[in-house]
Amino acid sequence: MERPSILERLRAFNRWTKGWAASIAVAVGIWIVLRSYLIEAFRIPSASMENTLLVGDFLFVNKAIYGGELEIPLTGIRCCHLPATRSRSATGSWCSARSKTRRPT
Repeated sequence: MERPSILERLRAFNRWTKGWAASIAVAVGIWIVLRSYLIEAFRIPSASMENTLLVGDFLFVNKAIYGGELEIPLTGIRCCHLPATRSRSATGSWCSARSKTRRPT
């Protein structure tokens, strides 16, 4: 059985690399769109909202209600603003559900 030549192996490696690069590019594109327009997670860093939220709590913000805009990560560039699906006054404030019991401090 004959071994593939170096040129054939290089072409196979290039196809493999392009396949992975395309998959990663699509995944990053989907992540940017989801984070910009639909949902984003936040963590409470300080005790400034102690009566309602505890330090370390996580919030999931539904950006579709308030409207979203595309933000390119690490650049701060914002564009392509989408309008809100409902008025802000009708939605009220909300946060992720958490247990009613307080964590020990």
